Amino acid sequence: MIDVMLQDLLLDFTGDDEESLISEEVAERMLERALDVVSSDLLIAYQIVDEGDDPTLVPEMPGVHRELWLLWSKVLVCRFLRARSANLIAFSSGDKRVDRGKETSNWADLEESLLKDYKARIVRINPAADESVLQLGTAPLVYIQGAAVEAEENQTFEGTRENDL
Repeated sequence: MIDVMLQDLLLDFTGDDEESLISEEVAERMLERALDVVSSDLLIAYQIVDEGDDPTLVPEMPGVHRELWLLWSKVLVCRFLRARSANLIAFSSGDKRVDRGKETSNWADLEESLLKDYKARIVRINPAADESVLQLGTAPLVYIQGAAVEAEENQTFEGTRENDL
């Protein structure tokens, strides 16, 4: 299964000349790095077990989770390609002009799009992974004349004076 994921990732980043934009080693590394993030977001401890020439994934990963794994791998590849293209410049010589300055922003746009898709899918599977909901660890106090009562635990604090309220 890992070989299939690797081939999918390489195929998704193929240029006009039918050559892959990333090496197989980079693709493998991005798959390995992405697995940790997806495992933590799904709250399932996936790991790659090397058994000779055929690495396997433990536990067995359903198709929906594999799609998330591939999506996050694509995000990491976009970050890699964006960093690699950051040093490219636009130049012109006489009547010829080469503009490779937009390549970085194109990779950033693709990364942002893939990241939004990933986050939307993760929230559907694991609502606790939603970072847009702020969860505060506070317990409000409810004040009653003569006593303060904590809302969650309903503990009464005796000895408060009326002037304190």
